[in-house]
Amino acid sequence: MSAVVTSYKVARCYAEALVQVLDAEGVAIGFFVQQSGGLLQLLSHAEVQALWRSPEHSLAQKKQLARAVVSEVLQGVVADVLGGFLRVMLEANRMDLLSGVCEVLQRLDDERKGVKRGALVLAEKASSAQLSELQSVVDEVFESQVQLEVQVDPQLLAGFVLRVGYLRYDGSLRSHLKELQWFLRS
Repeated sequence: MSAVVTSYKVARCYAEALVQVLDAEGVAIGFFVQQSGGLLQLLSHAEVQALWRSPEHSLAQKKQLARAVVSEVLQGVVADVLGGFLRVMLEANRMDLLSGVCEVLQRLDDERKGVKRGALVLAEKASSAQLSELQSVVDEVFESQVQLEVQVDPQLLAGFVLRVGYLRYDGSLRSHLKELQWFLRS
């Protein structure tokens, strides 16, 4: 099993434990992510990660720093839950998993809300009316709200590529030309 898969699985365990605490405290995942997401991303930045790994600072000093940062930025139950969560992560020497935990939290929140995420890559910039129409079709096909990240890639030549979850639909001219090329060569 690769290190990336293992890291994801461990991050998912921590995220699921955090969700259990949030549920017990009556805090919605989305609210928690909205309130603390930026701070978690900051704490998972490479330079801050170096501090968490540094043997120059004791565990007590690292906990004190995390507590001070959280209490400076957040308040109430979100600060309490995040502070406790960071303490557990520090004690387990797992601060390197913070960005993975953030990603998993967002996915868990999406699952609870019935929201799917996807990417729509277009050959050229689309108008807002075209994007709205595409969004409606995608939502209807997936029978769910799909939050699309829209990108433009002129190398597609024409058409689009849609990815939602594990599904990929390639309706680009580039892929059709590759298929035609393969067919003509065989």
